[in-house]
Amino acid sequence: MIAEITGLELSPQYLALLFEVDALFCNDDRHLSNIVAIEQGGQYDYCPIFDIEPPTLISESL
Repeated sequence: MIAEITGLELSPQYLALLFEVDALFCNDDRHLSNIVAIEQGGQYDYCPIFDIEPPTLISESL
């Protein structure tokens, strides 16, 4: 449905990338408010990955 609305055909791959990066950095804070597309002048583009918390396991041991 995202691809139909935005025209972003790689939406499934983008979501997979988000979750892979979250797994790599042990980010458990991904939610619908930080999965976004950028709209400008009626054109959509993928948003840079943001809201990655520092890994809990590493930050607690420092």
